[in-house]
Amino acid sequence: LQDQAGRTPEATAVIFREESLTYAELHSRADRFAHLLHERGVGRESLVAVALPRSVDLMVAILGIGKAGGAYVPLDTGYPAERLTYMLDDADPVCVVVSEDSSLDSGSVPRVTVSESAQFPAEPLSVPGSPADAAYMIYTSGSTGRPKGVVVTNEGVVNRLLWAQQIRPLDFSDRMLQKTPSSFDVSVPEFFWPFLVGATLVMAEPDGHKDPGYLADVIVEHSVTRVHFVPSMLEVFLAEPKAALCSSLEIVNCSGEALPVHVARKVAEILPNVLVDNLYGPTEAAVDVSWQPSVQETPADAVSVPIGAPAVNTGLFVLDPYLQNVPAGATGELYLAGPQLARGYHGRGGLTSERFVANPYSDGGSRMYRTGDIVRWNADGVLEYLGRVDEQVKVRGFRIELGEIEAQLALCPGVSASAVIVRTDGPSNRAQVVAYLVGDADDAAVRGQLLSVLPEFMVPSAFVRLESLPLSPSGKLDRKALPAPDFAAQVGETTGVVSSGVADLLARHFATVLGLPRVGARDDFFTLGGDSILAIRLVNLARRDSVVLTPRQIFELRTPAAIAAAVGDVATSVATVTADIGVGELVPLPVVHRLSEWTGGTDRFNQAVLIHSPATSLDSITGALQAVLDHHDGLRQTLIRHDRGMWSARIEEPGSIRAANLVERVDARGLDDAELRTLITERSERATSRLDPSAGRMVSVVWFDCGAENLGRLAIVAHHLVVDGVSWGTLLEDLAMAWVAVEAGEPAALDAVGTSLRTFSRTVAEHASSAHRFAELDHWLTVTAPGAELIPGTASYAVVSGGSRRTVTVDGAISEAALGTVPAMLGAEGTDVLLAALAMSVDRWRRSTGRSERELLVDLERHGREELVPGTDLSRTVGWFTTIAPMRLLGGTDPVDTLREVKESLRAAPDGGIGYGMLRYVNARTASRLAGRSESQILFNYLGRTTTAGSTAWSLAAESEAMSTDPDADMGGPYRLIVNVVSVDSELRADFAWASEDLSEEDAQSLSDGWVSALGDLAAAAAEHDGPPILTPSDVPLLDLSQAEIDAI
Repeated sequence: LQDQAGRTPEATAVIFREESLTYAELHSRADRFAHLLHERGVGRESLVAVALPRSVDLMVAILGIGKAGGAYVPLDTGYPAERLTYMLDDADPVCVVVSEDSSLDSGSVPRVTVSESAQFPAEPLSVPGSPADAAYMIYTSGSTGRPKGVVVTNEGVVNRLLWAQQIRPLDFSDRMLQKTPSSFDVSVPEFFWPFLVGATLVMAEPDGHKDPGYLADVIVEHSVTRVHFVPSMLEVFLAEPKAALCSSLEIVNCSGEALPVHVARKVAEILPNVLVDNLYGPTEAAVDVSWQPSVQETPADAVSVPIGAPAVNTGLFVLDPYLQNVPAGATGELYLAGPQLARGYHGRGGLTSERFVANPYSDGGSRMYRTGDIVRWNADGVLEYLGRVDEQVKVRGFRIELGEIEAQLALCPGVSASAVIVRTDGPSNRAQVVAYLVGDADDAAVRGQLLSVLPEFMVPSAFVRLESLPLSPSGKLDRKALPAPDFAAQVGETTGVVSSGVADLLARHFATVLGLPRVGARDDFFTLGGDSILAIRLVNLARRDSVVLTPRQIFELRTPAAIAAAVGDVATSVATVTADIGVGELVPLPVVHRLSEWTGGTDRFNQAVLIHSPATSLDSITGALQAVLDHHDGLRQTLIRHDRGMWSARIEEPGSIRAANLVERVDARGLDDAELRTLITERSERATSRLDPSAGRMVSVVWFDCGAENLGRLAIVAHHLVVDGVSWGTLLEDLAMAWVAVEAGEPAALDAVGTSLRTFSRTVAEHASSAHRFAELDHWLTVTAPGAELIPGTASYAVVSGGSRRTVTVDGAISEAALGTVPAMLGAEGTDVLLAALAMSVDRWRRSTGRSERELLVDLERHGREELVPGTDLSRTVGWFTTIAPMRLLGGTDPVDTLREVKESLRAAPDGGIGYGMLRYVNARTASRLAGRSESQILFNYLGRTTTAGSTAWSLAAESEAMSTDPDADMGGPYRLIVNVVSVDSELRADFAWASEDLSEEDAQSLSDGWVSALGDLAAAAAEHDGPPILTPSDVPLLDLSQAEIDAI
């Protein structure tokens, strides 16, 4: 860490609120604090307790303790006083680090603050140490009723960090979010990993990890690239509308509890360019010991998400009760070995020897840790988690020994016997701790006593009264016979209870998140099975109805009536915003101006989907579509063509477009697959021909009625002027929600749209004339200099009718490498890799035809939904926002050199290229300068990961390829080659479309097959690469270094 600080002293190390520290400043403060600790008696192997909230001081303290030779012991100040007192007594630290205003009762343990070190020397402290010394001690739940301290060594932490850097390398441009409480070992890589490579740590507010809306804001504001989520919190985060705006995210790490398949797949829907890695590891083994990469594409029918393959230098053994290996596919208990194993449990030699046993598979006298987890090796050679052999479980990411809860229940007056289990069969289908009590104790009193000694996550969600505990024939507790709680029976009487409108609203939301038919205004959220995760969901629902509350208020006030009294009886807006009028004249976005310059007809230029529809009626389909048309302004556009290159548009009032005029019902009952496909081809062709932008007919729908017992098909053809790839997710979700409402006879209440298309278009027009954009002109003039054509000497536009196409598929292993190890090798992105392969393919094709030029001009298509001004929210806005910008690439034969050149070309584009369209089409003063420059003859678009056809209502239909929705035959544009790439089921698929007049079928095959071959070459280069990512000039923006100089260094 000290070495890295020396390499990047002025780089930003930590950001917290408005404060930031460079690497030099952080280490200077930590060195001063280390001197202070040394003076107070801290030395090698000393334990130092840390009772600080998340802050810069917390980071300084942790680093300073390590520099002084000690090991930090995090104390969560939100824990009950009795638990903290026990931890301090058990750890017996040299001192405890607190804030100036701390109310912690530290007893006889001396207190120290970071601010006291201001006058100490800033030079590094020279202290002895070794890899085997303790790095930290974290307390975890204990079955005896007392938590136990797990001591982890420097060697274990370093192995974990270096392994992480090997598999998912960070570089100085990354920003990691630190949101995990320091008492949870997942915080360890958050604290240290970024500081190994010069990256930046963004620290969330002390309670920020509980608020998904806040987390999304922080991720967007600070362009966070890496974040960790416990799966249950990830699910809540994905339900937050602002999560879709977190486009800077690249990798989400998940660990702490089993990751459900549907949650992993949801990431691919909400954040299609984000990779999700599933990690596994107990506290006793330096955080994580196995990983399964890119699980966002786990098949929907998978039983579970695997926990993967072992960390470097780590042994994973699946053993039977006699410590013999079990065969692949058979279940066994997981044992761990390697340098990441903890030293053991502090002050508990007997327990340490019980859990850390001799390793019979090693000659060096090493140890294994017995995890208590039941696993198996699957057919792919990776581990699958199946459950626990004891009563230790994880709930919401926290490891809980149920025996500890039972031990505390035994101390409660009136409890003569108890049992505690985790159930997942409640109304909310979430893992919940349930306590079964025998005796006459009051539930509220028991809950109150547990809250005084246990963290909130360990307090049961429900208490069930029994006359006696059920026993098996052998006299043991029969846990399977313990009944499920009847939360509905605990709902209070509502008759005669006076409540406000907000209380009634909250009561309905209580019932929704708890899965109950109704909830009264005075019913307790937690008595009915609520927990902190469900509380967050409740907050999100309330905010959608303009009721502002926090999870803390739910914890403290607990009932709809009490919360309503606190927040006010009248719903108030979450934020005061300027009225966003989405109706009226629409200033076309740059991509629309671009289309206006093309030749021929454009009425059929569209995007289309074919989905399954539920067995329903034409009225319901029409009603649902009407609700969607009225809700989304962009669908109600009318195009006004003044002349070629001069278009404008108008957005009509809600209700002006009648869905009944856009929907056609087709009888498809009794058809076999071939007949259905033929019908879909015929009717989708007709639907496309019905599009008429000048008449405001932007959408055309065909409902294929397959009968009351079968799913129908719904073909939706929308003119490209009103939709893009992002729009479809919103449209299909809203269509399904609207249909449910229409079928129930209720008005559709669809989620609000943030920024309207009309408002954003005005913002783009303003930006086009800004000094910031003017400053980009020289770059784009250079990029569009003459030359770099795919086909030299072409003058006219290529038309659709003169085109052909073919699709190529890339091997799964190469596809995974292309989006994983290859970009990691150079600190690049997946798009860089795919474009580098295209540049290599074109270069090889040129050479085969005797041409020697290396430059290639390519138009790169991107989503364009950028936050041009603070507060812009386009996550649910329907329209065509795509940005297209030219990139001048340099081809070559060496895979690494070509990728390096392509990466640098793309990084050189200001703001990723969003300003090009503004200068080329919207700013009249610059448009003429750029209009006469070279035009790209290649259009490239990476669409990200997409879902495959499903078999349920509203899922994509397998007959989609039967759709016939080609654009106008005479539509002409500059492109001789269009490449669209998508990742489906872990395989890259590329659609190559070309102008037959300029490229022969042999040429196109050479280019497309060459692209696949080039990806293989890039994957092979990445496989041979050993070491950290290769730096390029864009990685060191503070220095003016050439690639040759970087290579020499």
